[in-house]
Amino acid sequence: MNFCERLQCGSWLVQPANAISNISFVLVGIYLLSLIKNKKSIYILFPVSAILVGITSFLYHASWTFFFQVFDVSSMFMLSCLLLSFNLWRLGIIKERFLALIYVALVLASALSMIVI
Repeated sequence: MNFCERLQCGSWLVQPANAISNISFVLVGIYLLSLIKNKKSIYILFPVSAILVGITSFLYHASWTFFFQVFDVSSMFMLSCLLLSFNLWRLGIIKERFLALIYVALVLASALSMIVI
């Protein structure tokens, strides 16, 4: 992939601005976890997904390797598939008991498609 930021070869952070900007996902995820810390809920997937996006994207932009790129994009699939599956449930298209199954299936299908393509 090509991004606007030039690669900083020989640096700890190959793309410093792109890597550091992902810290905001982690901070927002931690904040959201603090809001729902005492509630047992499936909604915990939102902050966890945000934290994973921040960590994996940081690692990818810091290293610029295909290995971490797979995790970076997969975590973005996790977040987008979570929104999609929650809205399918909210609209009554799927039952609550199938929510986790649909979510996992969407994430796996997306990640496997990315790796194959």
